[in-house]
Formats: sequence, C-alpha cells, structure tokens
Amino acid sequence: MFTNFVLIIGVWYTEAFSTATSISLAYPKWYVIVPAAIWASSVGYSRMDLGVHYPSDVLAGAIIGCGSSFLGYWLTKKIQHKKHHVAATYTN
Repeated sequence: MFTNFVLIIGVWYTEAFSTATSISLAYPKWYVIVPAAIWASSVGYSRMDLGVHYPSDVLAGAIIGCGSSFLGYWLTKKIQHKKHHVAATYTN
C-alpha cells in the first residue's frame, strides 16, 4: 500500500521541490530562488503534460518536498544552536 502511495505522489517533483527549497534556503538570493523554482515547477508541469500524473499529485509532491526541506532546515538550525550553546557553556 505504501509503495502505491509513493508512486501516485511521485518522487520526481518531490525531490525537485525539496532540492529547490533547500538551495533557496541555503542561498536566499533572488537569482538563486527564481531559477530553482522555475526548474522545480517545470519538472511538475512536464509530468502533467506527459499525462503521467494529475495536478493534485504534483501539488502533494510539492508540499511534501518543501515541507521536508523546511523541517530539515529547522532541525539543523536547532541542533547547531544547541551545540553552540553547550560548547559556550563549557568554555566559560
């Protein structure tokens, strides 16, 4: 059942939107964000244009991809802050 869900949502645009979001979070400049968003959107559009997936599949993949990138970014910042705080406590 889980395999069918992954195939319906698709991996291509989940990865595309995850990559685009991660790059945009790492380099928050318009000249990085715009091409990344265009690339990710074109991957989703191509899947719909080929008739392989429905728009709802692309939207779900985009939400999962962006959400996983934001979650990873948030967790990384939280862990780095905690490590920095602990290290500063030991040096004082």
